[in-house]
Amino acid sequence: MWGAGTVEFLVDAERNFYFLEMNTRLQVEHPVTEEITGQDLVAWQIAVAAGAPLPLAQEDVRLQGWAMEARLYAEDPGQGFLPQTGRILAWEPPEGVRVYHGISAGGAVSSFYDPMIAKVIAKGATRDEARRRLVRALDELVIFGVTTNADFLTSILRHPEFVDGAATTALLGAGFDALPSEPGLEAQALAMVLMHERKRASAVLPQGWRNAAAHPVGFKLESSVGAHGASLLAKGNGRFEARSGEAALKVEIVDLGAERLRYRIGGAERVCRYVYVGVTVHLAAPEGRFWLRDASLDPPERADTGSDRVIAPMDGAIVAVKVAVGDLVAKG
Repeated sequence: MWGAGTVEFLVDAERNFYFLEMNTRLQVEHPVTEEITGQDLVAWQIAVAAGAPLPLAQEDVRLQGWAMEARLYAEDPGQGFLPQTGRILAWEPPEGVRVYHGISAGGAVSSFYDPMIAKVIAKGATRDEARRRLVRALDELVIFGVTTNADFLTSILRHPEFVDGAATTALLGAGFDALPSEPGLEAQALAMVLMHERKRASAVLPQGWRNAAAHPVGFKLESSVGAHGASLLAKGNGRFEARSGEAALKVEIVDLGAERLRYRIGGAERVCRYVYVGVTVHLAAPEGRFWLRDASLDPPERADTGSDRVIAPMDGAIVAVKVAVGDLVAKG
């Protein structure tokens, strides 16, 4: 039986090739080769397996342009890249690039398969054009419900060493800080604006009615990294001022749709995608992807009780339960 395989090499600046390995299958990155050669390697593989000869000789292969591929994983870079599971609340692949995926809104990412959930491939006439298209595609894709490495990927693609083509496998180990950070003031402001508009839309009083001067409304926003205290002042006509500590940010609503918010900050118009689950809003904004929950009305925490929440960072199996109904337990 004949087959088509993949050979991996490293190439130095003098175009010396160094053999790495041979796999009797197509690699995950085969779309990159297809993009710059115009060939269908899967069709080649099937034809060769059926006994047909290779359709082209090496000297007949023509390379055109550059291509880059990013693997979208359900993993949390902030917790050592632990695989993540959960139900997908929303999924919209980016347009204008090549995307391989097998997911949809309402589906679930389980613990039984590899956490790679999509591949995004961008092509350009130059390396930087391919890079910029890939950055834009990763910025535009929408996935809510599971933590992914999307922001981590764009951080790498924007890193000066990667932009200059000087990145090596030592980039992360050299102190490259691309791990997701906590939601900044813009993300907090967007969450508060969405929460405010949601409450206003469901209010019994006529919209815009009030019997006192406008005043800031305090929020307690809970995210994956903790709680954040902030406030929002509604100035009317879709204009708001958000504050967190000494920092302030003015936000103006341009258009608010069911899952898309167009807004303006400092004269620049931006877009935020969002989806609600109860009192939690999931955001995909220029600052990154975050979820924030309105914890303003939560009861005070008691030191002598548990949280009733599962906080394990990844999937696991319960192998033993060492208490029975009626047992007395103590904290700790």
